Amino acid sequence: MAAIKSKQPKVPEDWMNYGKTFVCTHTRKYKAHGKGRRKRQQSRMINCNAQINACVQAVAYTNPPVFKKRITSCWLENNHSLTYKPDGADNLTFLAKAGTKKKRIIQFIHENSKC
Repeated sequence: MAAIKSKQPKVPEDWMNYGKTFVCTHTRKYKAHGKGRRKRQQSRMINCNAQINACVQAVAYTNPPVFKKRITSCWLENNHSLTYKPDGADNLTFLAKAGTKKKRIIQFIHENSKC
């Protein structure tokens, strides 16, 4: 940053990040890593574009300068359902109490969700 001749106040060097990107947990596109011997496993990767970019920006040029968080851009359109149905939690509780294995519970979630 020393080489940049900007007149804006400099972000303190002890700050790890001055900008951050928040993305949906379903962001990436699914990419198979196997050789096709096993059936495709369930994946959260469905190429969702939801993203929020944020940074800090100087709002007062005092000594020391005052910085505030600012959202620079955001895309809030998800390509999957965001709703949670409470009756589904009752089904999961029932399955867990009945001694159902984790693999079968995860299979139940994938079969009965809109993702």
